[in-house]
Order: sequence, then structure tokens, then C-alpha cells
Amino acid sequence: MFAGLFLEGNAQTWFTNYFHNPDNVPPFMSNWTLFVAELQCNFGLEDELSVAEEDLRKLTMSDKDHATFFTACFRTIIATLNGTWNNHTLCNQYYQKLALHLCTQSVSTGVAIPATLDPLITMVEHFDCAYWADIKVNRAISYLAPVPEKKSAFVAPTLRATTRPSTDATAIGSKSSVPRQPSIKPVATMHLTKEGKLTAEERQHHIELGACFYCGEIGHLTT
Repeated sequence: MFAGLFLEGNAQTWFTNYFHNPDNVPPFMSNWTLFVAELQCNFGLEDELSVAEEDLRKLTMSDKDHATFFTACFRTIIATLNGTWNNHTLCNQYYQKLALHLCTQSVSTGVAIPATLDPLITMVEHFDCAYWADIKVNRAISYLAPVPEKKSAFVAPTLRATTRPSTDATAIGSKSSVPRQPSIKPVATMHLTKEGKLTAEERQHHIELGACFYCGEIGHLTT
């Protein structure tokens, strides 16, 4: 009953059908040895050895796998070979399925490949442990290293100071050393009478400045 809880699919259906008629339960339902034989006869592999050999040929170790995981899968498969493969053949098969970095590490260190399986597995797992430890150290160093600041590709244009031409007499090379006389503002309409002439106050103001009554410039007079 306990073993029947792990059956699935057709095997589960086959198992539960025997309980529909309690008066006709076969003997293997109460004998473990007979039960295993019946289960193997109905649902077992016809050629377990061929299946195990095929699984062993398909087994490969990727760069992301740990050697301990690969070794566990390898040992599970060879357990069903029932000693049909000798130790030397298993050793070669194990080495051929290793990840490339482990084979390269074995060659670079100059260590001879063992001729039997168990010493080879010990050596490979030792190399694999050092390989993953190196990856962890380099990863930690990369996290601690300061990240260089990225310079912006945009370069702000340089602002050039614009100079306005000077109105100073010396700057423009004038021969006269007398600075330019200031001028009063043009005559506003509010300073004119209805006839268009300057008011008395504005006229007096022009006289005091010596400014032209017409344009307001200093240096000449127009009545």
C-alpha cells in the first residue's frame, strides 16, 4: 500500500483496479517480492542495460554545472550497468564528458589523468572547487571596485563675450581729446506750446545748457 502511493499514470490505474473486487485480490498484492516482479514485468524497461548505456553516452557536463552534481548523475547511471563496463572504460567516459575548463585545467597543471574512476573523480572535484572559488573572488572584487564616472558626451558651447564698439573718442582713434558732450533728450510734445514752440521753462533750460532749441544737441544753436 505504501509503494502504491508513489505510482502514477497507467501504473496507478493498474494498482487501484485490484481493490474494486476485494474477493479477487492476487497474491502479489500481499507479497513484496511478487509485487516488484509483477510491476517490473508490466511497466519495467525491456532492456535496462541498453537504456543505461544510452543515458551514459548522452550525459554531458556544462560550464555551469558543478563537478559534484555531474558525478552524482554519472554514478546513478553506472549503477544500473551491473559491472558490464570495466573501470578503465568508465574512467575514459567520465573524462570525455567533463566541462572544457576542467580538462584545460588538468592539462595546464601537468597532472597525469588517473587510470581509474575514483582517483579521477577526486582530482576533478578538487579542480572544480578551485575554479568556482576563483569566480567568487573575482565577482567580489568587481563589486568592490569603484565605478568610473561616465563623462557626458555633451559639451556646452563656450560663451564668448561680445564687445560693443566703444563710443569713446580715444577708442575710435579720434584726434580730438575733448570728450563728447552729453545731449539732452529730444524735445517732448509736452514741452511745446500749441503753436509748436518751446515753453518758457523749456527754453530757459536749453539756454542754461547751451543746447539747440530744435534738436537738443549741445554745440550749436537754432532759434
